[in-house]
Amino acid sequence: MSVSGLHVALLVATPDSYGRRVLDGILDYLRLHPHWNTEFDAWRDPHRVPDLSGYSGVIARVSTDEMGEQLQGCKLPIINVSASRYRMPQFPAVVPDNYAAGRMVGDHLLERGFEHMAFVGPNRPQFARDRWQGFRERSAESDCNVEVYWFTQNMGDDWLTEEHLEPLSQWLKERPQPLGVMASNDVVARAVVRACRKASLDVPDQVAVVGADDDEHLCELTTPSLSSVALGLERVGYRAAAFLDELIAGEAVPDQPIMLPPGELKVRRSSDVFALGDRKVVAALNLIRQRATQGLTVTEVASHVRLSRRALELRFRRETGRTPRDEIGRTRMETARKLLATNMSITQVAAEAGFSSQSRFGQMFRNETGMTPLQFRRSLRGDTISSPKS
Repeated sequence: MSVSGLHVALLVATPDSYGRRVLDGILDYLRLHPHWNTEFDAWRDPHRVPDLSGYSGVIARVSTDEMGEQLQGCKLPIINVSASRYRMPQFPAVVPDNYAAGRMVGDHLLERGFEHMAFVGPNRPQFARDRWQGFRERSAESDCNVEVYWFTQNMGDDWLTEEHLEPLSQWLKERPQPLGVMASNDVVARAVVRACRKASLDVPDQVAVVGADDDEHLCELTTPSLSSVALGLERVGYRAAAFLDELIAGEAVPDQPIMLPPGELKVRRSSDVFALGDRKVVAALNLIRQRATQGLTVTEVASHVRLSRRALELRFRRETGRTPRDEIGRTRMETARKLLATNMSITQVAAEAGFSSQSRFGQMFRNETGMTPLQFRRSLRGDTISSPKS
């Protein structure tokens, strides 16, 4: 089938940053592939599907069963980009890997030394369940139990009233501290911060909070500013558009959703703390965070905190379970992963992340991830399909 002059409907609700960022990715695709004629009219109503006669295909944020039934009757190629309802077998889907996002938050809080964890979110949306599962399983791998506070209200502003914050505030106050909390998204993270304030709990020293979606306005205009996982939603939109082109051209529909790995966990004030008792180790960790990519050595770290190298290694391992050398390497690898999401060359990534050579970087990256840096970069762009966690 020819792909010239395609008429494509974009049924992507945009009351939040999720929908807007998916649309940004679709726009990026259209700028490079201007053969689409698109229709988007600030579409918001999840209960009414417009007349799609004459359309070639649809990208939809399928938010209700009713909407799904109406779309199924259209007999058009349809790509679903809803993270809440992506397990609809009648529609191929492109969504962020929310399970991986949950694991990423678990990694962050464990690296910061938290031994007590909690998850707060709504109990119905699939994205919240996926994030909870990833967070819980990553924490369990380090023998850390996760308590959970599910709520049933919608996440609108009415949920942030004093009446609804009171039970959450009391629940947080009764948890052991210091406590690391993953909120299902940034709206809920803001509510957790407000509940902590109500309970006179300091964020981040007593309760560290991390959200998801990385809604910049929400995160930066909350006090303290919110740490959050960026989901790479622009990549979701771009890949969904490319996928729709493939389906219209007659390519086979995959059995599983295309799940794209999340982007960067942006550390802001709400979780920028180390929950460790040894202040010398905390000082060493802060120095490593600042200078790991600049050729920092363990000897320099020991000198900075005024300990012998042996004493530093013993105390560091006791507090973190890792050596200072391990931490320097891990921080460099974390930087490299973030840079691989940019257009920077592999040689530049290796240099900026503090590796002595590209070949050394490639070897260490493969040992760490099972992929070459180029394969990892391609996976970020959705060139591979992963199965959803059950």
